[in-house]
Order: sequence, then C-alpha cells, then structure tokens
Amino acid sequence: EKGIKQTKVTAFNEELEEIDKKAIAWIIKEKEGLNKKEEDDLKVWLENKTHKKSYDENKKLLFECKSLDDKFIDELCSEFNQKHEKINIFEKSKYLAASIVALVFLSFFFLQESNRVLFSKEFISKNEKILNIALEDNSLIDLDVKSKLKVEYYKDKRVVDFQEGKALFFVSKDKTRPFIIKMKNAEIEVLGTKFEVINLDEKVTVKVLSGVVKVSHISDLKKKKDLIQLKKEESLSLDNKGNILDFSKADLTQIASWKNDFIYLENNSLKDATSFFQRYVNKKVEFDSYEISQLKISGKFSTKHFDDFLDSIKLLYSLKIEEKEEVLKISKK
Repeated sequence: EKGIKQTKVTAFNEELEEIDKKAIAWIIKEKEGLNKKEEDDLKVWLENKTHKKSYDENKKLLFECKSLDDKFIDELCSEFNQKHEKINIFEKSKYLAASIVALVFLSFFFLQESNRVLFSKEFISKNEKILNIALEDNSLIDLDVKSKLKVEYYKDKRVVDFQEGKALFFVSKDKTRPFIIKMKNAEIEVLGTKFEVINLDEKVTVKVLSGVVKVSHISDLKKKKDLIQLKKEESLSLDNKGNILDFSKADLTQIASWKNDFIYLENNSLKDATSFFQRYVNKKVEFDSYEISQLKISGKFSTKHFDDFLDSIKLLYSLKIEEKEEVLKISKK
C-alpha cells in the first residue's frame, strides 16, 4: 500500500512538472506573439484551474526575475535549503521540480532576449562619402569612400561589424549598452566618445577626439586580449597579430581629414602616399624602382586634386610620370 501511494505521488509530481513546462512554453510564446489560433488554444488550456494556477505563478516568477542579477540561482537554492526541513517530501520535490524547470526556461528566455536584434542596417560607400549617418540612439557615423560596416543593436550592447575603410564615430552615452566595433583581429569598446577608426591593409588605427576608447586584440582563435585605453589626442596603430606599430599624440585638426577631402602626409614614403590617394582616384601607380617608392614626402593635399600631388613630387625629386591605360609609372628623369 505504501508503494502504491508513493507511485501515485511520483506520477502526480511528474504531471505537475509537465504542466509547469507547458505553462512556461506558453509564456515565452506569448512574449514572442501569438496568432489567432494560438490565442484560442491558450484560452482553452487556461480554463483548467491547475493550468491557470501554474501559468500565473510561473509568469510572475519569470517577469519578476527579469530584473535580477546572476545571484538569482544562488538565492533560489538558499531559499530551498532554508525550507528543506520544514516541508514534506511531496512538497519538496514539487518545489524543486518547478524551480529547475523555471530556471531552465528562464535562462533560455533571457538568452533569446539578449540575442534578439532590435536594429540592424548595413552601410556601404563606393566612390562617395556617406556623412552624418544617424542611428536610433542619436549616435552618428561618417563613412569615407570605399568603406563598409554593419550596425546591430541589442538589448545590452551596440555592435558594429567594421569590414574595411575609414569611419568617424560619435557615440551617444549609454551605460547599459556599450558600443563595440569589431574587426578581423581587433575590437574597440566605448560608452560615449568621438573617435576615428581606419581598418585598411591588415592594420587598424584608432584616433581619439574625446572620451576614452578601449582597444583589444582578437586572435585567430577568437581569444580577446585588452591592449590599452586611449584618451583624447592619442593615436594607436596595430597589425593583425596585435603588435603595436605606433602609439603617439594625435593632431585633432587632422583626425578624419578625409571628411573635408584632405590628406595629411608626414614623412610618408611615395608608395604609402600614392596608396592613400588610390582610394580616391581610379588609377594604379607603379614605381620604376624600390628606391623611388621609398622617397619621403610631407604636406597637406586635396584628395580631389591628385595632379597637384603628382606635380609636387615631380618638382621635389625630378621625377618623370607617364600614364598608360589608367596606370601611372613613376621613374627618374
């Protein structure tokens, strides 16, 4: 007789557990949105008093716990242990089963919530800049020519997948949602600031106009290593392996100069200088020798007047420039 009674109790507990699972499944589905048939099915299911009680209790639990932190599980376990000696086997197993089921579904529920994309848009510039891109949180992005990025906003973060090019970011402060810029082997995280990012030729450069920017390296194995926090007027360049190529003071007047169609050169090689211009002109440049390609040049030049730059290097180094089928060949006279 005792065995039969225990079997009935076990069966009843299992039935209650299944009802709890069904109730939580309905709550999650209801949050996502029910169609007309599902609304009718839920109404019919809730006509059962046991179903209705489970639905109400679990809904209260799920949405009250939404504001709790990671200590919730420990607190729940502690609460269970305190009641351990005061409740009989049947009540204990019912409480534990409901708690476990609720926690499993709660974890799934909030994981889905945090991974749900609230806003998504891709921006691609070809031969024209895209300026004053306004995002939903009043952040702004200026995009140079031949640049590409995708913006996605989630409940707990704002993420930019910056594939290539140059961009100036003005990020609105939001302590609950950090602004994260992801590249192949680097990551930038801020709460609110203004800075330029250049992602070109296997190298990332960050220049800060205001605020603080945290720069991290992401290895090929996707392991993250924090490198440095950049402040106003600081500039950092790193390669794909996380090696810091340059850390220096930034000239605020030169940050994102491409917005105004200018390039600033500071003792750059002719090879690097012409590669900067090639983003803005559809011409390929070839050097007659390695020595010529490594000649240095400084100055402020307009991206819209490539010929002025060419005239400058011709006079400076007595060079000859020949053009054939959109290819410029630079050699000594």
